[in-house]
Amino acid sequence: MTLDVIKLRLCRHPKSYMQFCRTYEFEFSSDGDSRYKGFVNIAGKQPKGVDMDTYRV
Repeated sequence: MTLDVIKLRLCRHPKSYMQFCRTYEFEFSSDGDSRYKGFVNIAGKQPKGVDMDTYRV
C-alpha cells in the first residue's frame, strides 16, 4: 500500500477556527497483483470521507 498527500489547505471548522484539511491518495491490492486507488479526506483530526475504486475480492 502506498500513501501520498495530494492536497493540503486551510479550511474553517464549524466553530469558526481554521484547521488543516488534507486529501490523501492511496493504492491498495485485494489479490496482490491488481492495484486500485482510493482517497481519504481529513479535516483537522476527523476523517470526512473515503472513496475507493471498485475492486475484485
